[in-house]
Parts: sequence; C-alpha cells; structure tokens
Amino acid sequence: MTARRSRHDAAAEPPPTTRNTTGRVGTRTRIRAWAGWTGAGVAVVVAAALIIFVVQNLGSVPIAFVSLHGQFPLAAALLVAAVGGAVLTAALGGRRTMRRRHTARRDHSRA
Repeated sequence: MTARRSRHDAAAEPPPTTRNTTGRVGTRTRIRAWAGWTGAGVAVVVAAALIIFVVQNLGSVPIAFVSLHGQFPLAAALLVAAVGGAVLTAALGGRRTMRRRHTARRDHSRA
C-alpha cells in the first residue's frame, strides 16, 4: 500500500522539469518568471494607453444619474464606469467560483 501524498510533501521535492521549444530542459520557475515579466510589460502598455486616453479627453460632459446631475471630465466618467463594471464582474465571478467549490466539496464528501 502506498502512502498518500499531501500537497505539503510536494514542497520538499524539486519542481518538475519542462522542455521548451529549443529542446533544453528548464524549470517551471523560469516559465513563471517570464510570465511575470510579460504581465509587467502588458501592464506598462495598458498604463501608457490609459494616460494618453486621460490627456486626450479632459473636456467636461454633463452626467445625469437618477436625480443627480453634474459636470465631469469625460475620461473620469468613463474610467469610473469601467472600474465599476470590472468590480461587478469580479464580484459575480468570485461568487460563482465559491459556489462551484462549495458544490464540489459537498459532492466529494458524499462520494
């Protein structure tokens, strides 16, 4: 009978190796590092585009919501709307993920 391994046992083992397109053997750590740098590069490009967007859209526009009325810069209004949409999407997605995990745990414990 083999001993059952927990995820804590895996921390003591070296990371599994992978082969890249050149045929050389590397570790997953290198792949994760490149993913981090790629993400940082994308973040810099998005930040630059956002700065350009804000600078080009400084004009004020009238905004009305229910009974609230006011003048706001166009860029600020669009950014607030985009951030609000992203937060709502993340909240609903997180709730769905938590519900699916709960269901999976419940089904696993019954099996």
